[in-house]
Amino acid sequence: MRTRRFRAMVLVAGLLLPVVPAWAGWNYSGPPGTPNAFIQTDKATLELHCDRIRFAPAGYEDAQDIVRKQGLSIRFMKNGSTESGSFQAGRENAEIRIVDDYPVEILFRQQADYDFVLDQLAKNAALNLSMIDQDVAYGIFSLMGSGASIKSLRAACADRRASAPAPAAAPRTVEPPEGVVYCGG
Repeated sequence: MRTRRFRAMVLVAGLLLPVVPAWAGWNYSGPPGTPNAFIQTDKATLELHCDRIRFAPAGYEDAQDIVRKQGLSIRFMKNGSTESGSFQAGRENAEIRIVDDYPVEILFRQQADYDFVLDQLAKNAALNLSMIDQDVAYGIFSLMGSGASIKSLRAACADRRASAPAPAAAPRTVEPPEGVVYCGG
């Protein structure tokens, strides 16, 4: 009796499994490689790096659209339907480009802007990446578990900055004055 029930459950699970979308959780990948926190769904991928976001939407056309419009609406949801905040990435505050033949890279001009985005990602339930000019989503991601991944990312990025060699100071030179110089008298 028990074996039949078990077999029936396995059969039902096997039939339903291909129908369920692949919603994976947040992951962190650290040194020795480039630190990043990431999540992948059945249609899109989102990567958080030390100073940038990489987003691979469902289609290459969506990536082209984001770059052509030079904008992406980053909307933070405290549950599936209530927006708790947003950030509009655009020409004024970010460099938006296609890298590695497909993903869209958003490189923030100010670290404070990126810190705001990371803070919101760590404390909310869902993320909606959508068109800058319409309420059309390119991708929706669960943020469950993102806090731990972002915490690990921030720690690794701080360690990298601390261990990076300081930039060499440029030698100071005094420029000679141009034209005629008169020194009183």
